[in-house]
Amino acid sequence: MRQQLLSPRFARDNAAAVQASLSPARRAMVEAFERRIASSQVHLVDERCPCGAADDTVVSEIDRYGLPLTTVLCAACGCLR
Repeated sequence: MRQQLLSPRFARDNAAAVQASLSPARRAMVEAFERRIASSQVHLVDERCPCGAADDTVVSEIDRYGLPLTTVLCAACGCLR
């Protein structure tokens, strides 16, 4: 799997900076969700592309809240997942 992040903002090591910019209420919700991930109450699932291809490019390692959500672009069909 190739990696071509859309911006340095989407790198996993930038998660703390992204979360620091959140409002206190959103930061509390993000921290609660991270605790649920750490305690295995929530499981992140790695799914193959619906088209069946395995030629993906990582475009983001975190979501807009700094959560560890890797987003990939399928080279075959253009699906973001």
